[in-house]
Amino acid sequence: MGKVYVGGNYTLVNGVFSTVQKTTAIVLDTAQGSKDELTESHYDVKASSTIKPWQPEFSSGEAKGGQVENYQALLKGNYYTDNMCLYQNEFGERNEKTGHLCVKNQRFLAVDEILGSLDQNAIIGLGPIESDYDDLSYIHSLYN
Repeated sequence: MGKVYVGGNYTLVNGVFSTVQKTTAIVLDTAQGSKDELTESHYDVKASSTIKPWQPEFSSGEAKGGQVENYQALLKGNYYTDNMCLYQNEFGERNEKTGHLCVKNQRFLAVDEILGSLDQNAIIGLGPIESDYDDLSYIHSLYN
């Protein structure tokens, strides 16, 4: 488990850093499906002042949502961008100006439905980048 700060107010979200997964996904507190107390993220898309809807380039038409397959679950939701910072130290302010591990407008899937079982409230995709379709990778965003 690791810590990531999300949104205009940099809300703390506990998640898992995946070196295999290329996709970043944040589970919303309102998500339907199998989740437990570890899944309570306290991240609210309506409360963030920096969130914006986003549509992947590889999608056809005007798809309103997407999905990510995890080892234990299928995660469904809508795509957005928002500010994110990986946990860096215990002190100081976290934002895109104070840390090298912050990404402004990180692309992610805001999960509102879980099919299967999930015991974390975020997946931060640190997997290797192979193509332009890796738009949801945190590593891809740090590099660009």
